[in-house]
Amino acid sequence: MRTTYAICAAFLAGFALLVFYLINRPNNADFLIATDSEMKKVNWTSREELIGSTKVVIGFMFLIAFMLFGLDVLFGYFFKLLTVLKAGPFG
Repeated sequence: MRTTYAICAAFLAGFALLVFYLINRPNNADFLIATDSEMKKVNWTSREELIGSTKVVIGFMFLIAFMLFGLDVLFGYFFKLLTVLKAGPFG
């Protein structure tokens, strides 16, 4: 049982050292520093604009969903008239 704990602890320590080494390599550190400086230059939208845009997207999503539902019902009745389907869209 103690051997299992020792193996597990050694594995975790090795993994932690590997992660520490990979994160602190000069190339990765320079990339993260450059990314941070670029993120500070970004012009983020205001909360009001974000909420307004979200409402527009959700509204159009529901509009398209209702239009597709109506088109599906029309096709269901059309194919029932052609006897391709035995039942209409609602049974």
